[in-house]
Amino acid sequence: MSVETPNVLCISVDSFRRDFSSVYNDSENTTPFLKEFGEQSAVYNNAISPSCWTLQVHGSVFTGLYPPEHSVLDEGDVLGNHPTFAEILNEEGYNTQSFGHNGWLEAGGILRGFDHTSTEPVFNSKPEAILELLRQTRRGEPFASWILQRDNWTIENFSQSIGQTQSPFCHFIHLNGAHWPYAPQSPHYKQFTSKTLLGVNLNIIRQRSIYDKRGEMYVGDYKPSTGDLKTIKDLYRGCLRNIDQYVESIIEILKAEDVYDNTIIVIFGDHGDNFGEDNILGHQFSVADSLIRVPLIIHDPTDRIKNGVFSDIVQLNDLYETIIGLTGADSPDTNSIDIRTETRDTAYTYYSASTSFINKISEDIDRDRLPPKKQFVAWQSPDDKLIYYPDEEEYAGPGYDCDELQDSLMQHQRQLQRIKQQKSETLSDDIKENLEQMGYL
Repeated sequence: MSVETPNVLCISVDSFRRDFSSVYNDSENTTPFLKEFGEQSAVYNNAISPSCWTLQVHGSVFTGLYPPEHSVLDEGDVLGNHPTFAEILNEEGYNTQSFGHNGWLEAGGILRGFDHTSTEPVFNSKPEAILELLRQTRRGEPFASWILQRDNWTIENFSQSIGQTQSPFCHFIHLNGAHWPYAPQSPHYKQFTSKTLLGVNLNIIRQRSIYDKRGEMYVGDYKPSTGDLKTIKDLYRGCLRNIDQYVESIIEILKAEDVYDNTIIVIFGDHGDNFGEDNILGHQFSVADSLIRVPLIIHDPTDRIKNGVFSDIVQLNDLYETIIGLTGADSPDTNSIDIRTETRDTAYTYYSASTSFINKISEDIDRDRLPPKKQFVAWQSPDDKLIYYPDEEEYAGPGYDCDELQDSLMQHQRQLQRIKQQKSETLSDDIKENLEQMGYL
């Protein structure tokens, strides 16, 4: 294959919090491989996500549209007549495949254009799963570490496929092991906490109890103990260490198949997670920088994107225009940019709480006390950030009284190009079960 036709591999890491990564924080030892890999790549210090949860974010990444434009915001929404970058590259002769096990990615038509391989559990029944959990405990593994093992199966599927794939290819891998519940595999659960295996297992069980009280947290009626939150953070760090190894194994697969030198690799976190900050556990009802300012690393051996650390403001939805541009194809007009040739002064985030998630919150909670269900952001820096609550018509954030940011956000909303949705869909039982396990439904 000629150097003019590069391969593209996108790796999305769910719930990847920027300040917990060694790439961005020297005091963390969670992602040593990515730190070294970043030294040979473009690392973006100010990458902003267009939303703060998986469905809305990836809908934007694959289409270049902001969430109010693609309108795939909840269970049942389906992407309308707008091409994904996979569809465009498929038309250009690219082999387009995706791999992963997050139910939101199999909903709403956002993976349209990819031939998707869903990572199926190896257990055919609940008794088999329980037996495997007991085996893991005997081996000294946290009993729920099979959650990360599914990422390993995802990579095995990718490895089997890549050896049979004709170039050029554009593949997408989603790693879900840093998503709650945090259950790292051995030895990494030991790396960041002094708790015994029993203590780790008790915290993993405790996480479910705490998450069931997120509604009480949102309204300020409940706060987990400092000890529980510390252990949760430490187990999350262990999950990131596992993810780091998985990314390294993906790179090794590319090298073994002799395609590494002509493959542009894009690694990003779709959003972060909160660990009790502002009474938030997880990534709903908040647009804090811990959620929307995300890791973004692009490794380009074809030299279309230069190596270095960049402070330019970029958005994850800008990957749409950029990836299409890197391959030489044409893209439709969007409000995203090609980060190789354009710059932006302001980034924008549009969060809308899904009805399905709100319905999961206990009916005993006074819904009127919940944080605003819609939160829009104009972001120029951590100190120049405006948050707008459209339902309340109120402003917040460090830039709440900045006329420039207010005008910028209002102008951006006016230029959004909303596309018409297709008919709604009903989620399959498998997807619903997956989303229930992750705490969404």
